[in-house]
Amino acid sequence: PALAPAPPAAPAVAPAPVPAEPAPIPDVPAWRAYAAEPPPAADGPLVAVVFELHPGAGPRAGLGQIRLPVSFVLHSDDPDAPSVAAELRRAGQELFVAPSGPQALEPGLPEAEVAARIEAALARVPEAMGLADLTGHVGRDRALATAVVRALMKRGQAVLTVTADARNILAQIAADHGIRHVSADRRLDPEPSEEEMRGALERAAFLARTRGAAVFIAGFGDSALQSLVSWAMARDNRLVRLVPASVVLAEAGR
Repeated sequence: PALAPAPPAAPAVAPAPVPAEPAPIPDVPAWRAYAAEPPPAADGPLVAVVFELHPGAGPRAGLGQIRLPVSFVLHSDDPDAPSVAAELRRAGQELFVAPSGPQALEPGLPEAEVAARIEAALARVPEAMGLADLTGHVGRDRALATAVVRALMKRGQAVLTVTADARNILAQIAADHGIRHVSADRRLDPEPSEEEMRGALERAAFLARTRGAAVFIAGFGDSALQSLVSWAMARDNRLVRLVPASVVLAEAGR
């Protein structure tokens, strides 16, 4: 169906800079083209952990050595975003980009500026399989959600939001126009403790067993990573499948 015209907007804003080299347009939707290799097919509830790499928070050496089936989200204003994204992609990991700083997506932006900011963010993380709405603005504002969906239809990125589905305006707009969407059930602190991470994993496993899948976002760090490794190896958790977010997106479209 045709998208309704976006309402005329608004305040004057500083335009996003035009990227010198725009992100490529893949032959298949970006959420598939840049997805991580899924784990072996098996039955069972799905838990997806998305590690958020906060600018300036903690060391990143060895990110490419992580072999767990997880996803990552990078902030577009992170000075290291292009190099970290390249390292993770070489390792076969999948990425979301969160438009931040000069690329932040806010209510009231003209549609052309929304598209320009998304282009600028994707130019910094060119193989992003999805866009992350970590503020909740996109999920709650119809005009902004419509503009985002229009922009993402160009390459077929998915959307990860932190807005509960019952209040998520973007979820329906995205579904109506072939854009994959998933909501995170929780977003942890930038540096969650082992206890916080274990609690989030247990909650996610419970939700997954209840409804089939659960997703949460956690700041990346040694404590979070060690908690995930221990949890994934525990016998009690083997009935729940740890998967990249793209697997949840694929299941949601069936």
